[in-house]
Amino acid sequence: MFSRVDNFLVITTNNLMALEATTEWVYGILKTTYFIQIELFPNLTLYRIYIPIGQDWDNKIKKKLTEYLTARHLKLLKES
Repeated sequence: MFSRVDNFLVITTNNLMALEATTEWVYGILKTTYFIQIELFPNLTLYRIYIPIGQDWDNKIKKKLTEYLTARHLKLLKES
């Protein structure tokens, strides 16, 4: 799932393999830093990847990253 917090594009997943693939893509393609917030619940772990990037890039990143993950049979959380 994609969202925005101030100057950060936030990507949320509960899948550890999707987390790894997403961070590889961000670092390899965007060549930028990021940070990960981990939230633990009794039966769920959420990973939020914060990318410092302008809002004008959101749609392009969403499209390219979704294509990258789909090709690897991985999913982020669905938009609510």
